[in-house]
Amino acid sequence: MELQDVLDHALIDVVYQPIVRLGDGTVFAHEALARGPAGPLHMPGALFGAAAADGLLFALDLACRTAALTSKPEGVISINIEPQSLLDPAFTTGLTAQVLRRCGVLAQEVILEVTERIAISDYQLFRRTLDHYRLQGYRIALDDVGAGYSNLRLVAEAEPEFIKIDQGLVQGAGTDRAHRAAVSAVAHMAEELGALAIAEGIETPADLDAVRALGVPLAQG
Repeated sequence: MELQDVLDHALIDVVYQPIVRLGDGTVFAHEALARGPAGPLHMPGALFGAAAADGLLFALDLACRTAALTSKPEGVISINIEPQSLLDPAFTTGLTAQVLRRCGVLAQEVILEVTERIAISDYQLFRRTLDHYRLQGYRIALDDVGAGYSNLRLVAEAEPEFIKIDQGLVQGAGTDRAHRAAVSAVAHMAEELGALAIAEGIETPADLDAVRALGVPLAQG
């Protein structure tokens, strides 16, 4: 099946992964994770890889946002946004706001999650774009901090409300001193910036105990 067929027939599905408060175990928010139909385009990497190759990145991003908001669970939702789409002029025309109104969702209930696995060439434009969405009520999360093109300037320019610690650092924090030190450093940076840290990819009790002991307030599996 071609990506255009997926878009034409609205075949994007969404699963919602809880983000939990480590203090009391309650659900703070849900991250919306897009899935294509069964087959080669099922996983997000394949979907967005095909979209980039076919020039359909913005169309796919909008389809994923629409699917996520249409079946949104109660409370706050975190939506992954491709940085290329975020900087696309078409993104600022209010299409997302239209979807919000149609679904009865407030911008204050939405976290825009931007991956840190990118190289930013124009920091001023990037910051102005994020400020544009903050003024509308959205909050910003910076994903994958500690991986890819990770750099402190991106964190400083984005000034996110949430900093998501990459699972490559989190996994092993319960048994490995270097991983634990890296998680501690990112968590401390988040605290200094007034952001909430979210530990990603927790799969073992040891890692859960480690990030809790380090004072990380939020986590997801």
